[in-house]
Amino acid sequence: MRLYDRESVYLIRSRYGKFSHLELLGFAKQPAIAHANVTRRLLPPGLIIEVEERIPVAILQGSHLENRQGKSGSEGEVEKILGLIDASGVLIPLESYSSANTSSPNTKAKLPSLKVIGSPEQYRDFWGQVYQTLSHSSLKITEIDWRNPDNLILKTELGKVHLGTPNSQLPEKIKVLVQMRQLPAEVNPSQIDYIDLKNPDTPMIQILNSTNALKKRRFNP
Repeated sequence: MRLYDRESVYLIRSRYGKFSHLELLGFAKQPAIAHANVTRRLLPPGLIIEVEERIPVAILQGSHLENRQGKSGSEGEVEKILGLIDASGVLIPLESYSSANTSSPNTKAKLPSLKVIGSPEQYRDFWGQVYQTLSHSSLKITEIDWRNPDNLILKTELGKVHLGTPNSQLPEKIKVLVQMRQLPAEVNPSQIDYIDLKNPDTPMIQILNSTNALKKRRFNP
């Protein structure tokens, strides 16, 4: 996971006539902007806008069922980008971020690699704690599944990890997960359905056997 540990501040200068004052203030109120200050310059005449961006750290995705192409009556789960999330949990509409961070309509803004699945109502109360804990981990984490509030699921370089309800034990759970880096050397990754870290004192591995039946095995980091 990439950690954004600083915010970007830009100075945007424009002469009178290019943009009206109201248009500039409208730009400053975009959701992608955390803070903006507009001041008037006498010589040469113009306006100076100081802009502090909201830096997105994750893509928020939702999912819904729709008919699969070419399969009448068959439904499949389709992911849809709902917006972007900054480190404090503020939701940034994708179109707002793109318009504030591209120099032309044909240029695409760079998006974060971390994905969050769920709704703001599900993650809002815990996002600060969860993101800060995960962003300081040396383990690569690409997805946070928040659809079940009783079971936070991560997609990591070790596979899927079930963490249970977000609580004060989260840092300890991530610490144990990092200690499990040697897991692929001991268990074939293709046989691991998921890692169960709901109780960090007894980490478990859900194993698929030759008949695709599931069984749990304790792992000692």
